[in-house]
Amino acid sequence: DYIFCIDSLNFSFWHNDPDDECRIEGRSGYAALLHALRRDKRMWDPFHFSKLTCDDLEKLFATDSGAEFPMLKERHQILQENGRILQGKFGGTAENIIRAGDHDSNKIVAVLVSNFPSFRDEAYILREEEGESAESIEVAFYKRAQIFVADCWAAMRQEDFVRNIDQLTMFADYRVPQVLSSLNILIYSQRLIHILNNEIELRYGQREEMEIRGCSIEAVERIAHGLNTIPVLVDFALWTMAKDRTETRKYPHHKCRCIYY
Repeated sequence: DYIFCIDSLNFSFWHNDPDDECRIEGRSGYAALLHALRRDKRMWDPFHFSKLTCDDLEKLFATDSGAEFPMLKERHQILQENGRILQGKFGGTAENIIRAGDHDSNKIVAVLVSNFPSFRDEAYILREEEGESAESIEVAFYKRAQIFVADCWAAMRQEDFVRNIDQLTMFADYRVPQVLSSLNILIYSQRLIHILNNEIELRYGQREEMEIRGCSIEAVERIAHGLNTIPVLVDFALWTMAKDRTETRKYPHHKCRCIYY
């Protein structure tokens, strides 16, 4: 249940001002989220977090500088919505999401996506760049839905708690592409380099944004195949590298303000 709460809010930690990452007691990014949630010992309980006001959440996410934590209103709306759905459809516990998915990774993702709108990481891309007859195709990344499954799998340390974990892709966000770029695994066009260097925000569903995420998935699939391991573990390693490796931070990450990653 606590992991469900975390992954309901696991998105968009970057800040427009590079000198102020919205630190919470010295912690930034994902670590700041975890620390904020520890300020309220009942954040595992949907009956509790669905009733929090926006002011309550603002106090939880109070930053060292006084700046507002990114997308606070959206986080509040998601907590209310997900808490109500969890109570109304799943008996008030995320364990029933896993049961409804028969402890299978793909089925659990499907349960999340079909019942919780904020987990529907879906957009459309044109098959052709121009022309009225251009066909659009749906592209779904399901970053937060997949990471919920992987986090439960990693936390429980039981092989049969979540089966077919190898079916998950990497979790297409902005940090893993950053480290893939720093390692020259992803090579960006000059136009895209200009966008990143000038901190031009990409729109969710914009072609460049989707290509960065999609190519990151393909890159991690190839790495996992070469290492005879699973994409989830490659993602964990790359994300840790992005966080700990100073060299990585010299490479700009793409900026897209959305609730999906």
